[in-house]
Amino acid sequence: MYEPLKVKRLLFRLVNYAHPRTIIDAGRLSASSLYLKAGCLKARYSGTRELNDLFLDKDVPVDFLYIHNYQDPVFSLVAYELCAPHACETSMFVLEGIGYTPYMRMLWQNIQQDERVGVTFDLYDLGIVFFNKKMNKQNYIVCF
Repeated sequence: MYEPLKVKRLLFRLVNYAHPRTIIDAGRLSASSLYLKAGCLKARYSGTRELNDLFLDKDVPVDFLYIHNYQDPVFSLVAYELCAPHACETSMFVLEGIGYTPYMRMLWQNIQQDERVGVTFDLYDLGIVFFNKKMNKQNYIVCF
């Protein structure tokens, strides 16, 4: 699906803010990958279209994850489930299409209730997940 320029710019800003060591781009590869890479040139970028390609070393944290395959909700769920155990306090996950289908809305609610998750931001098109447990667990709805 077409990603608006404002989404790409937001991804760039989030990566630039987080300065992740690893970026995982899970879904159909698109121009957003250029924005993710440009946000932090030192980060190790890994793009994957298939879940088989999404293998993670035991001791490598997932600092930034962008899941953008909402047409296949099972892919989104499994990608989150595989990467969430590797999240650290500074990790940030971005999930596209959280308001597009009933299944994606249900998946977003389950992510919000995950005990590992701290603060979440619901932008309708995107969901942003922070794993910092020092912050009070809360979901913010933002007009984007």
